[in-house]
Amino acid sequence: MLWLSRAGKKAIAVVITKLIGGIGNQLFQYAVGRHKSLLSKSELKLDVTGFEHYPLRKYSLHAFNIEESFASEEEIYQAKKKVTRRTWRYFSPLLERMVGPKKRWTAFRELNVMPYNPAVLRAEGNIYLEGYWQSEKYFVGIGDTIRREFTMKAQPGPESKEMAEKILSTQSVSVHFRRGDYESNEVTRKVHGVLGKEYYEAAIKIIRQRVRDPHLFLFSDDADWVAENVDLGRPAIIVGHHPGVSSYEELWLMSLCKHNIIANSSFSWWGAWLNANKDKVAVAPERWFNVPMYDTSDLIPQGWLKI
Repeated sequence: MLWLSRAGKKAIAVVITKLIGGIGNQLFQYAVGRHKSLLSKSELKLDVTGFEHYPLRKYSLHAFNIEESFASEEEIYQAKKKVTRRTWRYFSPLLERMVGPKKRWTAFRELNVMPYNPAVLRAEGNIYLEGYWQSEKYFVGIGDTIRREFTMKAQPGPESKEMAEKILSTQSVSVHFRRGDYESNEVTRKVHGVLGKEYYEAAIKIIRQRVRDPHLFLFSDDADWVAENVDLGRPAIIVGHHPGVSSYEELWLMSLCKHNIIANSSFSWWGAWLNANKDKVAVAPERWFNVPMYDTSDLIPQGWLKI
């Protein structure tokens, strides 16, 4: 089935990408859909129906300068009904082709975090994407577009502007501590795990070997815990202690830092990736999950240091 365009004319094919999870996950899901839509000259639409039954997170891309168009319930139904339950269950990634160019759908679903699958970008016709797609290989070909669209629509607030000035005037290093449900939720903690003191000490050692006079900017969803438990040396500023700084602005501030130490978190992954410093030192954990079933071999970009 080919959708009608807003002008009522026969439209080009459609790419629908399902969004779920936090900001970082949603950015990955948008990026793969955006690249696919540009490659095939298709219209990109966002499936946000998953948030209706996912109280932990909400749709979060409205703050960015993205191509924002939402798939209707009918469009999502038409896309999903082309795929049998048996196929959804047993194939990952899923490739189900329907007969006839006007009704053909290609649906890809990642059951777990997986390596880059080039078939996603090669597929033709209408596309439905469901997964996490955590690799820059899905969008590195349109890096400039992604960086432009992942800027904030609104001007940052006064506290964020003041923080940005400090970041830009120093050899700034963002250090991210991901806690939240990684710590409080037993199931999430078993899957993801919280990075320990040893990781951050090793990362800081690398930074001090490569960066003269580093100034640490500590980001976290649990700033009080960081203040009470973290001492990585001075100078250091805990960004999360500033209530006027939103999560979108935190991501922007991370990207302004000249260097980055990320957690096992897609949020700080994007903070480092959006950092435009060509000489940046980006440090990432070698072990992203506590469980062996996830293949993260394509998660960390080349040039980043894994420890």
